[in-house]
Amino acid sequence: MQSKSVELLNSLFAHYNIKATVANVIVGNAVTRYEIEIDPFATKIADIEALSEGIAFALRVKEKPIILPLYEKGVVALDIVNATNTTLPLTDLIVDADAQMKQMNLPLLLGRDLQGNPYVTDLTDMPHVLIGGTTGSGKSVGLRSMIAAMLCSGANVQFVLIDPKQVELSIFSGLDEKHLYVDHIVSDCNEAENILEYMVKYIDDCYTYLAANKVSNVSQLKGDKKIPYTVIVIDELADLLLSNKNIESILLRITQKARAAGVHIIAATQRPSADIISGAIKANLPGRIAYKVSTATDSRVILERAGAERLLGRGDMLFKKTTDDVDRIQGAYADNESLNNVLSYCDLITMSKSDSISQN
Repeated sequence: MQSKSVELLNSLFAHYNIKATVANVIVGNAVTRYEIEIDPFATKIADIEALSEGIAFALRVKEKPIILPLYEKGVVALDIVNATNTTLPLTDLIVDADAQMKQMNLPLLLGRDLQGNPYVTDLTDMPHVLIGGTTGSGKSVGLRSMIAAMLCSGANVQFVLIDPKQVELSIFSGLDEKHLYVDHIVSDCNEAENILEYMVKYIDDCYTYLAANKVSNVSQLKGDKKIPYTVIVIDELADLLLSNKNIESILLRITQKARAAGVHIIAATQRPSADIISGAIKANLPGRIAYKVSTATDSRVILERAGAERLLGRGDMLFKKTTDDVDRIQGAYADNESLNNVLSYCDLITMSKSDSISQN
């Protein structure tokens, strides 16, 4: 089937005098990627984008392809939706990614790439992430899966969890004091302001501690002088920004000086509109994850390019680290029961004896 599709695509390019050929085909769980080599002196990426409807008709697929330039590879990616796809369990993903995660300070497990390999990146390299996605896109499931995987990796980490909707992060309310910096999930916006203000002071104290130990970053601390990384997770950033005008300035103060202190932010929103997510916020949250969004405009807010509006939902995402290249990833699926099993297995949730899963 792929060989026939390759012939159709090459014939289509030739018919419209577009100097481009299919160089590689990658069959993924939900999409098949065709990597197109173009002559940069004769063909514009816009020429390929203009053919998107014709490509969908030629290949008899239900949606237009997502077209992504991959600058480092020198190709244009054409992502075509597969007729069928399967669910990716979180437990299997964590097991497969275990060795990779243990090599990182703060492993962020996003899902599987198009080849089916676990996709893990180090949060400390980014050092903050902005996530956008509509209701039902898999954003909240993905956020919970990222937290659970980071906990299971054995990373030296504690969390500040801020959830104005009071439901999405409630599964982590049983975390012990080793992993939960504030002993409850913060849902009140005024309390969130106080906690974030305190984090500014915490960062200042960390700098004093680093100077006393003659190091410039928490990763350089050794032995009993080590302090944990702190990850601030905000599930609905838009609600927080709209309810309290002071939140944005506090977040900016944190992001601008947090990296050396080992403090990192993962902020998610289902309303990634330009009137809410300011340029200053975007500039200071350089890592980007876009699940399916409503419009191309929303996609540009998150990724600086269209495309996320054509994602499939259910964990299908585009990830942009710090370069212009964007990776397509399928997030794992995890309902509350499987998340509880993962967390119980890692011995991180405080549970009653009747609910606990013995590790003996």
